[in-house]
Formats: sequence, C-alpha cells, structure tokens
Amino acid sequence: MLNPGMRALRAVALCTAIAAASGTSAGAMKTAKPGGDVRIADFERQVPEGTHVGNVQANIVTDEGAAASGAGCLRLEQLDGREDAYLIFPLPADTKLTQRSKLVAWIRRTDTGKPIRMHWFALDGENWVIFQRLFHYEGGSTWVKMEWPLSQWRWGNERAGEWSDVRALALRVETKAAGLYLDDIHLTEDTLTDAFREEFLKKTAFGGRKSLLTIEDGLLVATDAVKQLNYADLKGMVAQMKQIRSWVKRTFGESARPISGAPPMALLVFAKRPDYLSFFKRLGTHWNVRIAPPRSGGYTVQDVAACVHERSGPEGQPVVLHETVHAVVCRELRLLPGAPAHAWLQEGLANYLQLCVYPESLEADLYAKHFSQPIGETTFFRPLKELLGKRVNCCHYAQLASLVAYLLEERPDWLGQIAAGLAAGKQLKAILRSLDTDIDELQRMWLEWGKRTYCQPNPRLEPGRHFPLPQEWAEQPAAQAA
Repeated sequence: MLNPGMRALRAVALCTAIAAASGTSAGAMKTAKPGGDVRIADFERQVPEGTHVGNVQANIVTDEGAAASGAGCLRLEQLDGREDAYLIFPLPADTKLTQRSKLVAWIRRTDTGKPIRMHWFALDGENWVIFQRLFHYEGGSTWVKMEWPLSQWRWGNERAGEWSDVRALALRVETKAAGLYLDDIHLTEDTLTDAFREEFLKKTAFGGRKSLLTIEDGLLVATDAVKQLNYADLKGMVAQMKQIRSWVKRTFGESARPISGAPPMALLVFAKRPDYLSFFKRLGTHWNVRIAPPRSGGYTVQDVAACVHERSGPEGQPVVLHETVHAVVCRELRLLPGAPAHAWLQEGLANYLQLCVYPESLEADLYAKHFSQPIGETTFFRPLKELLGKRVNCCHYAQLASLVAYLLEERPDWLGQIAAGLAAGKQLKAILRSLDTDIDELQRMWLEWGKRTYCQPNPRLEPGRHFPLPQEWAEQPAAQAA
C-alpha cells in the first residue's frame, strides 16, 4: 500500500523525436534479436539542433571522445526545474522482457550540485505506467554505468500489469539538470525465475532465521513462526488461497484479466511484530521507496500479503484470509491495494469474504442497526461519494463489504464492469455513467437493499451470518491454522 505519487504517464508528442535520436523511427522500429542484448538507444544519428522534447532540450553530441561507446551520445538540459522532463523510448518490435534481467545505461553530468532524482517507467500500449523504478544519480563528469534489475521495479501507482504488456520505456528527470548525458541504453538477456522470488522473499522477510516455505500452483506461503506452524498449516493456507482465487474467477469471469508470467503471489506469516515491520522497511529499500509502516497486524503491498501470527486458533485466521484476498485480487483483477481509485473495491472484497467465512468478525446486529438509520454527517455509514475513489479507513470496511454484497446479489454484471473499468484506468463516474447510473443512485439502491435484507426477516440468511457462505467454502471448509 504505497503512497500514490506518479499519475499515469499519458501519450505525449515526443516518441518520434526520441526514436529519431535512438536511430529508429516511430514507423520503422528495429526488431529485437532472438538472443543477446536489446539495444534501446545508442544515439549514433544526428537530430536537428535545438530539438525540444517536453520540458527538456535534447541534442546528439558527436564530439570526439564524448560518447561512452560509439560516436554519439544524448545531451539533455532541463529547461525549467518547476516541471518534470520526460523522454520516451519505444521498445524494438518483439522485445520479450520476460527474457531480460535488467536495464543498463551510461550516464554522466557536467553540472555540479545535489543528486539528480530520476524515474524509469515501463509503459503499456496506452502509455500507462505499469512498472517503475526510482533512482538518484550522484556521479560527475566521467561516465558511470548504471544497472536497474527488472526484479527491483515495482508496479505503477495506478496500474498493474505484466512485462509482456510493456511497449516503451520512459525516463523522467525530476531534478533540474543543466548537463545530463545518456548513452548505450539496453536490456541484458536473462530470464527471471520463480526461484528468484523464493530466495528473495526468504532473505528479505526472515534473514537468517529458521523458516518454512511452500510453493504450489503459483502460490507461495512462508513463515518464521516455526514453533506455532508446520508444513500442514502452510498447505492449509495455500488451499485457502486457491479457494479465494476460485471465487474471484467464478465471480468476475471474463471481467478478470489475470497477470500472467509473474512470480508466485505470496503470503508471509511472521512470529513477531518487529520482524514484520522490518520486512516492509527492507522491501522499500529493495524498491528504493519508503513504505509507510503498517499499523495493523496485516498488510499487503502489490501481490505480497503479510501478517503477524499473534494468536493461535480461530481468532487469528480472519487476518490471514483478508490479506490474502488483497493479493489475489491484485493478481486476478489488476486492482492495486494502495491505489485510491481501487481502494474501496479492494477493501470491500476483502471484508466481504472475511465476513462470509468468519461472520464473528463483526457484531451480529451491526447492519440491522445502521441500515435502519438515514445517512448523515455523523452516522456510521458515510455517503458513498466520501468513500469511492479515495483512501478508506478501517471504520468503513463493513460498509464497503455490504456494498460489494449488494452488487453481487443485485448487480453482478455491474460489479464485473466496475472492476474491469477501474483496472483499465477509467474513472468511476465514467464507469457508472456507462451503466446509466451515478453514485447518488447507487447509494439509494444500496440503502434500499440493505433495509430489505437486514431490517426485516430474511429467510435467505442463516442465523449469525451477514452474507451467504460462497460455494467454494460450503463445499470444502476453510483450512484451520494451528
């Protein structure tokens, strides 16, 4: 749940200019070679003097000895430090990023001053950021070779995807720089493997502590709570992850667009809270970002769910399920746990399933109590316009779970279209407009459903349940952790 920063990098009119600087054109791009490095830009061809690209002046330099390799390099001068400078490099055709391990470039600068803050972005065909890597350049006048392993790139702040979706790379210069030089930008050949994530997570999460780990069908569960949990418990957690994934696939059907070709989604269970907190600090270091320390006993970043094994028995199980839902929804629906546009649906789905499987997580008469009251400035339920499309607080989770329940029961087609639209970067207002409704009307229908469901006898609900138990759990009860 990283703080949002970068908005989606929309299409700008600089692809052609940089393609020319790279020795290609937008209409006649090179084809990636089956083996060896993929050359993104070598800057061996001249471009018109004074070419302006966005908020940066970009010129080819061919002075003797100026380049890191070959005869030319690209000189950048940010024209106004108040705005970011963008460069976009279309990838050669047929580039298979799943067969590349890192991006490499040579950089130098002629000015002096504080480190230059920059971002690499991987863009899909619509120029949405789906991967990103923040870095700082502190070097001087001599060329420095920099490497950015693709395993250290995180998803975009508003979109998730897979490396096969990437069509271009973008460089954003975020610090005013009078003389910045680039040369020989390329991707090295190698393949990222599932074993990398396994070893990385074990080292980052548990260091040298004794731990248990199991992987099955693209699902990874690991723990250092070796005194409380055993392999049978981990297998039970994997079984629950499968139940959640099956439910998501059945519920969303063709609206789902699972991320494929990615390493296993993960659930990490920690014996002690300090080690749980340290994991997110180390993960942030790996991505070169700061992850806000979690306040609760469960937290999910992208498709990595984590929790503290603070209790044994049924009381600790809802947290495991809740965080696992976040990771599965991220992978299956491409909805990010930390994106404000996705937060309400992520939390709604996680809390809906939690209350389906563990109804004791919520007081029995809460819905009857609050659906019987009109929504106001101080009521427990809040107007939907205050919750949808924004960050949400845990005190709103029960309300969002009931909104998901309403959509599942009354408007399942809407739920699928909303999820797919949000994953595609559409605004919720536009999605609802395409469904011939709006937030106010959605709120009215949800409130009416809630009154019918909870404020009068409802033979469809079993005693003690807030929502019906999904067939995935009715057919096979959730695994019980020790």
